Amino acid sequence: VDDKVYFTNWITSDVKVFNLFTYNIEASIPVGSMPEGIISDGTKLWVANSGEDTVSEIDITSLSETRHIVGSGPQNLVKHNSNIYVSRTYYSDDWTITYHGASRIGTKITIKDY
Repeated sequence: VDDKVYFTNWITSDVKVFNLFTYNIEASIPVGSMPEGIISDGTKLWVANSGEDTVSEIDITSLSETRHIVGSGPQNLVKHNSNIYVSRTYYSDDWTITYHGASRIGTKITIKDY
């Protein structure tokens, strides 16, 4: 987006902003635990915080973050129309899949467990 690459970092629990022209990291944006999936609509970034039950919404201009509770284990994100869809997989301590679910962030948040 705008000659920048945005990528997640599990170790530091943030999103890095990398400038493609200067090859420098311009900013680090704190997000939730174990950020994983990331998408953009051109003005906002959406980050699945797989170590908790949130998705971070980041304004690309101000780099401000808002968290949305979506249920345990958010991983992958897809934007369709004005909604963000979230696939979720939650693992137990021994990495056994405990359950799956999906959520939708729109005018309200919908959480479905399977």
